[in-house]
Amino acid sequence: MELNGALKTSPADNRAGGIVTNNDLYSRLRAYKLSVRMIKPFIMILLCFQANARAQTRSDFEGLLTDPSTYWNGSDNSYGSYNSLVKDSVFLFSNSFIRYDYGYGLYESWSGMAYSRMKDDTTAGFFNQYSAVTAGGASGSDNYAVFCLVAGNDTVKLTHPSKLDSVFITNGTYPYLSMRDGDMFAKKFGGESGNDPDWFLLSIKGLRNEKVTDTVEFYLADYRDSQNENDYIVDCWTKIDLSVLDTVDMIEFSLSSSDTGTYGMNTPAYFCMDNLSGASFDALTFVSGDYWNGQTACFGQYPSAFANGLASFPNVYSINDYGFGPYESWAGFAYSNMQDSITAGFSNQYSAFPAEGANGSSCFSLCYNLKGADTIKLIEVADISGAFITNGTYNVISMREGDAFAKKFGGESGTDPDWFLLTIRGILEGICTDTVEFYLADYRFENSASDYIVTEWTWVDFSALGEVDMIEFSLSSSDNGLYGMNTPAYFFLDDLNDQSPLVASPIADITVEENASDEVIDLSGVFTDADNEDNAISLTVKSNSSESLVNAGMSDFTLTLSFSENMSGSATIVIEAVSNGQRITDEFTVTITPVVGIEEMTYKSVNVFPNPTTGPLTVKINQKTDVHAELYGLFGQKLKDYIITNGKTETDIKDLAPGVYIMIIHTAKGIVTKRIIKQ
Repeated sequence: MELNGALKTSPADNRAGGIVTNNDLYSRLRAYKLSVRMIKPFIMILLCFQANARAQTRSDFEGLLTDPSTYWNGSDNSYGSYNSLVKDSVFLFSNSFIRYDYGYGLYESWSGMAYSRMKDDTTAGFFNQYSAVTAGGASGSDNYAVFCLVAGNDTVKLTHPSKLDSVFITNGTYPYLSMRDGDMFAKKFGGESGNDPDWFLLSIKGLRNEKVTDTVEFYLADYRDSQNENDYIVDCWTKIDLSVLDTVDMIEFSLSSSDTGTYGMNTPAYFCMDNLSGASFDALTFVSGDYWNGQTACFGQYPSAFANGLASFPNVYSINDYGFGPYESWAGFAYSNMQDSITAGFSNQYSAFPAEGANGSSCFSLCYNLKGADTIKLIEVADISGAFITNGTYNVISMREGDAFAKKFGGESGTDPDWFLLTIRGILEGICTDTVEFYLADYRFENSASDYIVTEWTWVDFSALGEVDMIEFSLSSSDNGLYGMNTPAYFFLDDLNDQSPLVASPIADITVEENASDEVIDLSGVFTDADNEDNAISLTVKSNSSESLVNAGMSDFTLTLSFSENMSGSATIVIEAVSNGQRITDEFTVTITPVVGIEEMTYKSVNVFPNPTTGPLTVKINQKTDVHAELYGLFGQKLKDYIITNGKTETDIKDLAPGVYIMIIHTAKGIVTKRIIKQ
């Protein structure tokens, strides 16, 4: 992964808008010709890292929201690129704002038009990019526009063709002080001698139907005169006559300079504007602070995405005014922790019907499938295990009861064969790998009692899709009208690519003799989960084929087997592990063999512990005379001999490999066999 675009930009690019971040610092250090090997450790010192023993491959959406009962739908511009328009008078000013995290800290930048009321005419450098050198707008006004021309030019559109009379132009404090004094990127205009013929030019081009009407040039700085006392940098609002442009429907602004380098113009690519033929910018509002640079939604459409786990989830947020006031909408993916499972209608579109995330979590994702299909992209090709899916409160109540737009599923009679289907397509390099279908509601059963609307988080297996780099989701319904689907086009998603628990160490079959003592088995290492803590796995005895023969009791990770007296035979026991709502089982067989010639009290009077053991082993027997014992492997090979004196002996089998061993103890009343597990 490359660091980010800053690796390929010039000093001029880094000047051209944005909040100085670690990425900007990277490029600035590069201007000093530091090597990547030197720079990266320097950047790393500036960053905070979060250590995590398990790679985040699951999209669980936790941590995206910190306040309760909140949601994100694209309106606050999360990670992504946002192209917006600001309307003032007949002019439409464009802005592009970018926010990304490439793994080295937050990177933000902007270009086009911003507006400001900053009044700092003394602070040099990039941090003061929003101030006019005049410390205010033209004619003593507060607001003015700031242009940052990253691409070298920017256009302003008109709502209808018009003749322009004039515009006021000045320098920003940042480029003014850079040209006057020089800085680490740009030269001092005039050079050390003052004789260098430097210049900084704003070109204003008029267009009508994409054809140039004329061009006006205005020097923001000019050091080309033979008399140095005539050199100047513009430091006041200057009125520029635009009448020569005639009738236009677009104006193009571009900047050029005598100070250029390998990566383009070194002079900061900014200029300030006010009173463009009636556009004064004074009516524009500020969400916070003293400038707007695109990071809060203005009129326009804002495509963005948020990343979680292996996937990137797209969102489009729109604000428009069709003459009836602002109209806001969104589509694609959002995330939420809303928990209202009661309120019907569109206003409750962000609540999952279960009133929580999957497996009791807080956050979850939702998709408003407005476009008919929404696609998530993966950061790498992967075999996605699946996801938990459910309905939202809005669509559950709409299908259950009907509303002003959609029918009640089943109709008044309850027999209408309605359905609401989520189709999931796997895509690899543009080709569909396979499709998974999941009915969010199904009323097609002959017996209406079987009809259902999904109201719980349900695991949907994606394994049939195979390896994919994208997954496409689309909704369809039996309830359609002239304008498409009537059923609210929402579904909710959580724990995408959650990995199911696995059997790491299968439980060994067990053989004991009749009337054996309880067997205590530690199952803590049997199951594991790649993306959840193993100690959070829940174990239960799912089935026991012969409860009359053996009783299986589970406590946390400890399984205790108790055997019925004077009974022999076999039983199959199934242990189920549940991790984050996903299940897996492991089974083993218990065989109880009959014992001939050993009295019950004799068998129970022999105790071998601890069992299982990592090595130390104690044998106790209720017999004071010496007793002979042998230890055998499962294949009958004799491994050790013991003499038990005064009813007790202590030994250590740490030198033996982990596994199952048999100890035979020759008591006065017969032979006792004990099964020993070496860990």
